[in-house]
Amino acid sequence: MWLRNLLTYSSLTYGFCQEGNADDAEKLLGDMEKKGSLPDHVTYASLIDGYVIVGRLDHAFLLLKHMLDAGCQPNYSSYGVLLKGLQRRPMK
Repeated sequence: MWLRNLLTYSSLTYGFCQEGNADDAEKLLGDMEKKGSLPDHVTYASLIDGYVIVGRLDHAFLLLKHMLDAGCQPNYSSYGVLLKGLQRRPMK
């Protein structure tokens, strides 16, 4: 049952993020945590990517910190979406 919940939440999070609804996806993260389903690196990477998609790179980095604080180790995908966001950001 736990795995099904994690997969369901991760899938919904990914869908929200791909549609540019990162705030709704983050609400799902809060709901997920309240119900005892711990997000994994896939869930966090989807959320981070969602904030990169909508141009809120600062919030993407806050989610990386939240991820680390929760004891979830980032993987290449987590860092990759942040690098994608930095690449898109105009240089000042």
